[in-house]
Parts: sequence; structure tokens; C-alpha cells
Amino acid sequence: MLAALAALVGAGLALALGAALVPALCPSDDGTCTFGGMVLIGMAGYLVALLPASAIGGLGIWFWVAYLAGFSPLMVLAAVGDWWWWAALVLLPPAAAIASSPFGRVAIPRWQRWTLLALAVIGVGVVVWWYAFAG
Repeated sequence: MLAALAALVGAGLALALGAALVPALCPSDDGTCTFGGMVLIGMAGYLVALLPASAIGGLGIWFWVAYLAGFSPLMVLAAVGDWWWWAALVLLPPAAAIASSPFGRVAIPRWQRWTLLALAVIGVGVVVWWYAFAG
């Protein structure tokens, strides 16, 4: 809970900074570019602020990597008007906790680390491709 609260504060700071940048990026806008830009900035700010909160809060770095792997498709879809997107966002932290759990071991196995890392890299690659190169 405290990690999520710290990440929300980070998202708020990112939105405060983004409020100065987005109007310059969307000069002649009907509101969709501004809204979409602010949603993406808030999501990225939350994700960046969750990293130190996860490490300090005891969730571990692998929780953040699993969260990143699940969060990336949500950033690409960005369907904030649909109920299922919000349901997926709510279910993401417990899913990331299960995916990064050592299941009774001292540390998570090597194959689990590599799998989480590969999924996160693929997810970030898709997000970068989607927003930088596609369309």
C-alpha cells in the first residue's frame, strides 16, 4: 500500500511537470492529444516512482519487473474509457506479486528472473515501438 501511495505521489509530480510540456506538444488540439499525453505521462511517472518504492518497501525489484511486464500492454492499449482496462489495472499488482513470488524459496529461481526480464524487455520494446515509430 505504501509503495502504491509513493508511486501515486510520483505520478502526480510527473503530471505537474507534464502540464507544462503537453500544451507545447499539442498546439492545435481538441483535447484528445492533451488528455492522451497526460495519461501516458501519469502512467510513466507512476511506473518510474514505483521502482524505488518497490525496492525500499520490501516488494523487491522482481515485483517491479513483473509489474512492468504487465503494465506495458496497458500503456499500448491506453483504453481508459473501458471497464476492462481499469479491471486489468486493479488486478495487475496481485498478478505481479504472484509472478515474482519465490513460492517458499529464499530467492526466485533463475529461470523465473530471466522470464520476467524477457517479458519486461519485450513489453518496453512494444511501448517504444508503438509510440515512437508506429503511426
